[in-house]
Amino acid sequence: MGRTIGAKPQCDTHDDCFANKNGQCVCLSENDFGRKDCPFYKPKSEVDMKKVAKECKAYALAHGGRD
Repeated sequence: MGRTIGAKPQCDTHDDCFANKNGQCVCLSENDFGRKDCPFYKPKSEVDMKKVAKECKAYALAHGGRD
């Protein structure tokens, strides 16, 4: 995982994640969680997209994002 400002961060940790598009995370603007795993990782086969969208929005707002 890596940190990118102003663009989508690279992610090669979970290539089966719903938010991984061509090796980039389309849900988060930053994915540096230290030694912890990504809190949003969910395999594409297990995703309820409405619930995930709410979680992403809440996380972004709690960390300085905009509505």
